[in-house]
Amino acid sequence: MDYNMIGTAWSLLPPIVAIALALKTKEVYSSLFIGIILGAILYCVSMGTGFEGFLIHLTNHTVGTGDDAKGYGMIHCLSDPWNVGILVFLV
Repeated sequence: MDYNMIGTAWSLLPPIVAIALALKTKEVYSSLFIGIILGAILYCVSMGTGFEGFLIHLTNHTVGTGDDAKGYGMIHCLSDPWNVGILVFLV
């Protein structure tokens, strides 16, 4: 595993982008979301999976096979009513 972006100046890019977008657009939630997505993309690139790995984790990442398979992708997690309830409560 190559952690070539961790602990470098690249780790400052997502918060700088989020702060700049928040100041420019005056929309904090969407700016934070874009900063989080940018950080996830940079993390996947540094782990060697690239942008394709990010898309796999975003849409349909499953662990296990058969009846023991559990979904951990972002789409799967947002389809759970408990998680959506927490997000609605926080916003």
